[in-house]
Amino acid sequence: MIITRLSGGMRNQMFQYALGKSLAIKNKTSLLLDIHYYNLGIEKHRSYKLQHFKISDRIAKPSDFRAISIPNPEGQDLLSKSLRKLFRLYEQLKPAGKRRIILEEGFTFTQEVLDHRGDCYLSGVWQREKDFTDITEEIRNAFELKEDL
Repeated sequence: MIITRLSGGMRNQMFQYALGKSLAIKNKTSLLLDIHYYNLGIEKHRSYKLQHFKISDRIAKPSDFRAISIPNPEGQDLLSKSLRKLFRLYEQLKPAGKRRIILEEGFTFTQEVLDHRGDCYLSGVWQREKDFTDITEEIRNAFELKEDL
């Protein structure tokens, strides 16, 4: 299972979705969308926008985070935030291919992300076409509008 965190405006969400979908297809697994930034008001002036497209991937639930053994990002108490911070630090010590949380490191193309195998949580903007050139047609189909304007 691949879970991608969505944040920012529609363009950012589209790039985040495209990388997540590419990785899910390569891993022959499902893609789930983490929209907690919008649910919690972290993105105060923006909202989840991909519901307007023909995307069939579902929104991640708390049980999905447990299923891939990562802390639920929706917990806002001090203990939950501290555990998430420690977990991320621990994950950064692992080799890239063994991490369950993959953080974008700058705006450069990273082949290790595309080569990742297994469950993971993606956190970043991922604004590079190279991340999904092998599934361009599937991405175009997913970004068709559900309803005509």
